Amino acid sequence: MGRPLRVLMVEDSEDDALLLLRELKRGGYDLTVERVDNPESMKNALQRENWELILADYALPQFSAPQALAVMQQMGLDLPFIIVSGQIGEDAAIAAMKAGAHDYVMKDYLARLIPAIDRELREFAGRRSRLLAEKAMQANERQLRAVFDCALDAMAIFNDLGQFTNVNPAACTLLGLAKEDLIGQPIYKYMESTCDFKTAFTKFRTVGRDTGELKIIRSDGTIREVEYSASANFISGLHLAVVHDVTDRNKDREQLLYNAFYDPLTGLPNEAWFLNGLGRSLRQSKRRPHYGFAVLFIDLDRFSIIKYSFGHLVGDLLLNATARRLGTCIRPKDTLARVGTDEFAILVDEIDDPATALAIADRIHKELTLPFQINGHDMFSTASIGIAINFPQTPEYSQTQLPLNNGNGTESSSSSLERPEDFLRAADTAMYHAKTMGGGRTAVFERQMHSGALAMLQLETDLRLALKRQELLLYYQPIIDLKTGQIAGFEALVRWQHPRRGFVLPGEFIPVAEGTGSIVPMGAWVLEEACRQLQQWYERWESLGLILPNRERGEGVGGSVPFLTMSVNVAGVQFGNPGLVDYIDQILQQTGLTGSCLKLEITETAIMAAAESAASLLHQLKKRQIQLSIDDFGTGYSSLSRLQRLPIDTLKIDRSFVSRMSSEAESLEIVRTCIDLAHNLDMDVVAEGVETLEQLAQLRALQCESGQGYLFSRPVDATTATALLMSMPQW
Repeated sequence: MGRPLRVLMVEDSEDDALLLLRELKRGGYDLTVERVDNPESMKNALQRENWELILADYALPQFSAPQALAVMQQMGLDLPFIIVSGQIGEDAAIAAMKAGAHDYVMKDYLARLIPAIDRELREFAGRRSRLLAEKAMQANERQLRAVFDCALDAMAIFNDLGQFTNVNPAACTLLGLAKEDLIGQPIYKYMESTCDFKTAFTKFRTVGRDTGELKIIRSDGTIREVEYSASANFISGLHLAVVHDVTDRNKDREQLLYNAFYDPLTGLPNEAWFLNGLGRSLRQSKRRPHYGFAVLFIDLDRFSIIKYSFGHLVGDLLLNATARRLGTCIRPKDTLARVGTDEFAILVDEIDDPATALAIADRIHKELTLPFQINGHDMFSTASIGIAINFPQTPEYSQTQLPLNNGNGTESSSSSLERPEDFLRAADTAMYHAKTMGGGRTAVFERQMHSGALAMLQLETDLRLALKRQELLLYYQPIIDLKTGQIAGFEALVRWQHPRRGFVLPGEFIPVAEGTGSIVPMGAWVLEEACRQLQQWYERWESLGLILPNRERGEGVGGSVPFLTMSVNVAGVQFGNPGLVDYIDQILQQTGLTGSCLKLEITETAIMAAAESAASLLHQLKKRQIQLSIDDFGTGYSSLSRLQRLPIDTLKIDRSFVSRMSSEAESLEIVRTCIDLAHNLDMDVVAEGVETLEQLAQLRALQCESGQGYLFSRPVDATTATALLMSMPQW
């Protein structure tokens, strides 16, 4: 049975209310709850029920926390009032506290909710006990004694000399001493030395009352912050003080202010603090003609792969390690902040040369080339960096190649940057440009990037709707067995038929899908559609009597029909998704295919970014007889020692080597080496980009098992691929 608690919620979101209810129940409370979202319903609720706690969202469409606080106060009620909302500014948070709110808890940090409620309920009980104490003093001494001894707040009686004559148990607990050790001792002995007790005591006896805050020293030397209320001569010659410990409350307020301006994970300033500092720099640049600064926006490449592969805890450790490295790359006067999940910003202040910002970016790239040691794992993380520069256009720098803001809110080669947010957004835009160039690079903001960013934003929006609108379709490119010349399988390739732009090239929308996370549902659709198409081909063959049902062994009638596989690309973000294996199981079950019919193509970059977790996932797939292929082999940074421990079936040689094989001896040797390596590791090889008969002859001479390219067929739609397959071509 939980602790009973009657809670009135000022909240218009049912989902948020349910979230709070679950948190309160986890905290051990047995709840009676009512939810209101306007002043009238709140008044009615307060009149009907004796509530013990009010939880209020800061801003509702018809209501707000300050208004709810005013309704409660107008009704003469004093209930624990806690604001539970998203981020609000420091001024709004402080104003709410001054108006009478007791605490503020962020919705994305509900771990503070139960401790805050427990504390405020205790403080509410304390406030009630203080009120009872005042009434008891007006009644009779016996009632006063009972309240005095049982009060949660410290209470002390002292004489005209300022010496304790009586203390309650709470006072003994507060000071850390027994009652007999305190009686006869002067009060000032336990006050911080900065307190002018003599002057304050004289004034107190003259005025008759005193309230305030001070710091007291416990017997163990620790300091506690307290609020006190004292009454003179409540009995002739004796005075009463009620002392309330507010140390924890003050720490919570300090934490509230800290959370408003600092990132709790890394301890770095957050975006709000960064924009404040950037605003000061921008104002300085308008007052001082030779004042320059720059903003660097840093985004970690492939962070999502590491996070999904190793979990959020390892991701957080990597972010902390990255923050420390970034801190070694800047000057003491610069500001480093965390402004997003895996995004950081640097304010490079008071620069004498625009190249200073580029030098810092170069140092960052060099620092990130070193591996991170996280929980015994070697991890590599590059960064894409965008820079927005504000520097005076003086003759000395008039020939600079960098796009600069002239310090007056306009730019010589970029759009107007007048606010701190504009500079941060410009640096972010440049960072995105660096990422589209392959990552691990730096780009300086230029005017055309702005229009490019708008076009990219529209592309992202359209891409999110493409699946729903059924604008995506699959093309299939045959993979040829170079020994028999027959089709051994197909690679499924996604295409986008945009309603206005026509066909959008994969090189344009796939990076956008990976960057926005759309690649996950897109990849799931591709996998399902490709398996469905392969099942249709098998069923058609069987209906024509061309293939036996026992197709997992690849047996065709008279050997005339080869065993057929479907190759599907798996993006790094998909590969790091822990639900990938279950989803593949579901698709194979729905389509009736065996795992041996499916070949998954994964880039070596995705595998090596999280090699340990990759090995576990690959072994799970291998247990299902799913074939595994490393795509674009030779373009990444594979470790051969790790590669040989992975259950890989196929190495796919990148087209960049195959296309130059006939004209460059070096490329021919690379292809030969890749084939020999694959055979030594008991793998087969697929060569991409086969376009000429000479390349085909060379690959056959090198004993390459399979190839694909325009020599055989371009990627074609399902209808054309079906016709091609039924014709049983042989090269």
